[in-house]
Amino acid sequence: MKQFVLIGNYGVGNMGDEALKHYFLRTFPEVQWSVLSAHPVVGELHRLPCGMRSLFGTPWWKTFRCMRRCDGVVFGGGSLFTDTESVQACILWWWHAFVARLHRKPVHLAFQGIGPFRTRLGRLCATSVIRRAASLSVRDRFSLARVQFLCPGKEVTLAFDPVYGDTIGSDRVAKEERVLMIIPRKNSSGAFWHLAEETVRRESWDTIEVICLQQETNLPVTCDAVHQVQSWNELLDQLKCASFVVSERFHGALAALVLGVPFTVSPQCPEDKFDALEKEQCEGRESFVVRIRQGEEELRRGLRLG
Repeated sequence: MKQFVLIGNYGVGNMGDEALKHYFLRTFPEVQWSVLSAHPVVGELHRLPCGMRSLFGTPWWKTFRCMRRCDGVVFGGGSLFTDTESVQACILWWWHAFVARLHRKPVHLAFQGIGPFRTRLGRLCATSVIRRAASLSVRDRFSLARVQFLCPGKEVTLAFDPVYGDTIGSDRVAKEERVLMIIPRKNSSGAFWHLAEETVRRESWDTIEVICLQQETNLPVTCDAVHQVQSWNELLDQLKCASFVVSERFHGALAALVLGVPFTVSPQCPEDKFDALEKEQCEGRESFVVRIRQGEEELRRGLRLG
């Protein structure tokens, strides 16, 4: 059985990233995965250090040894190579790819969101990893265009977020009452709350509910109920009764897309993952499923699975 290291933004309390991790473990059972996490559970390993605290506070040498012995590394889903929030993210993931190359291990980028970039350093880190990737699939057309611009001639597959394909059997519950559901971030922007308030005023809603994927104590809108959800399936269950969704969480909007619930998002910057998802919500379900299968086939070819 081949052994690969699975790298992503796992272990930080982000429900979407955890759903991605479980997707890879479930969909590729013929691979023996070693998962790197910010806060590893039993059977997982710490990320490589990218600062003094992690250098002295984590057993990073176990991860280093694992990367030396594995058959390759897979960056599994999410928007890892973007500096819209911090250039540190691009540096962190570039560092993991660099260590893999030191050990002469192939690097695979699967279902990735690439960009946008605010800084030259972030763009350079991403370009370095993309150029040397043994296989590459992206989850949206903005990412596809960036790869083609940064690395002309690089072979890249247009896929979609694979969590969507994992749950396409979920059904929306038809209700006569108009239910607005709002999904904020832990520290949502003023622009998002302005969008939410505009949506509240624009139509007559029977019920307004807030869904929190992380602990949220300060809600600047008046609502009828607040729901705390811990898993992807819980999120789908809550959204089944929604008439419309306003989201500042990517997988909140993705769950609405799975259920066929109309939604709007508040992009952090033009042509980011939120912008891409909102523009693609008019595509048919079959198109998304085909793209996910193409991403899976690209990764299987790259990993040389039978």
